[in-house]
Amino acid sequence: MARGLFADPDKSGEFNLLWGIGVFICGRLLTARFADQLYYKQYQNWRINRAVNAGISSARVQMGIALILAIGPMLIYRATQVAPTLRECRRMWRAMGRGDEVGAVDRFNCWVIGEVPIGKNIQQPVAGGINDLIDWMTITFVTFFDAITIGIRGVLNLLELIFVGTPWPVMAFMLILIAWRTAGKNVAIFTALALFYLGMFGFWQKAMSTLSLVGAATLICVLLGVPIGIWCAKSPRIYAFIRPVLDIMQTLPSFVYLIPAIAFFGVGKPPGILATVIFALPPMVRLTVLGITQVPESVKEAALAFGATPRQLLWKVELPLAVTSIMTGINQTIMMSLSMVVVAALIAAKGLGEDVLFALQHVEHGLGLLAGAAIALCAMIMDRIVQGARKPDNS
Repeated sequence: MARGLFADPDKSGEFNLLWGIGVFICGRLLTARFADQLYYKQYQNWRINRAVNAGISSARVQMGIALILAIGPMLIYRATQVAPTLRECRRMWRAMGRGDEVGAVDRFNCWVIGEVPIGKNIQQPVAGGINDLIDWMTITFVTFFDAITIGIRGVLNLLELIFVGTPWPVMAFMLILIAWRTAGKNVAIFTALALFYLGMFGFWQKAMSTLSLVGAATLICVLLGVPIGIWCAKSPRIYAFIRPVLDIMQTLPSFVYLIPAIAFFGVGKPPGILATVIFALPPMVRLTVLGITQVPESVKEAALAFGATPRQLLWKVELPLAVTSIMTGINQTIMMSLSMVVVAALIAAKGLGEDVLFALQHVEHGLGLLAGAAIALCAMIMDRIVQGARKPDNS
């Protein structure tokens, strides 16, 4: 049984107040520590140039005092109170609807320090509308979704035929040879040791299946990301529209991507690849835009002066100079695709993520760590090969 301040509701407010005061004091000490250096630097700049802001203004002082008076009392009150639950507030609102008398303190607590009162009322109808929209799209565009599934399954079957269908000695030799030719002798030795680990611990087949999933997702990301990145680099207005979409794609939790994938494509490897594509596409687009926009204007002007057409300018000047940034985007896409392996295993995408998921469900610590190390080795092999391909000479 829990004892002390946490078990006594009457003392929890006092504990929160003391905790809040302690955090406030520590925060002010840290702020003062760094603010003193910043103020001294600003003072030195002000002595050299009197046009520099001295940092003291009556308007700022008045604004600070007004903010403290507006925020301080409410924060202190919140630290001394236990926030009411949503159920308690709903009970109070029903009582108010019946005309029962409710105390002013209870009303204030529910409206100010509890849950936003209208949040749940809006959430349910909006969520229901989204459910209806997804159901309608699933039925209306079933042919379109089936065509995408067939296309992805075809690419995946081809890659699995290469990685899984090839006898393991041949595939191991090919991977070591590719690592040696693209990244050098040291990377080839590391690749051989990593492949030895995969084989000795029984992860070979699932590792090759994982590489097939990652390869399919990376191929789709490149085919979509490079053209979109070129379009955004050529049109700042389009990039201003697409950038918030990329921000959302990068910040949403990875599990959220499984919702539309399951809704439109069911379970299996194709929806796992699609969820991975959504998660790993933004770096490909952003780094393509970065590489093309960083091409020097003088180089482009020289090419145009020698009679290059816009298409020749793109293919013979901008893309060759942006290839380093684009290869970095491919590298980041591969890494992010591998990070989705375990999540995609939740919808039967299989691969090494299946072993990690099994270890989590059955508390098999050793198996989970070994499978996680196998995923990390796959990521390192692909990372070293891609980085080696970016260098002009790997002899």
